[in-house]
Amino acid sequence: MLLAEKDAEPLHYNRTVLLEEAGRHEEAAASFPRCVETDEKNDQAALSHAMLLE
Repeated sequence: MLLAEKDAEPLHYNRTVLLEEAGRHEEAAASFPRCVETDEKNDQAALSHAMLLE
């Protein structure tokens, strides 16, 4: 069964966080904007992306 985009967003966000924690910063930085696009209320994704870019 395929997940709807709105249902897949938490999975994408979790994957992005794991990439960051694994030291794969370039991949995480590329993934965070998609998290915000799919869930504009995900302030944590926006904050995490900003912190990663520092």
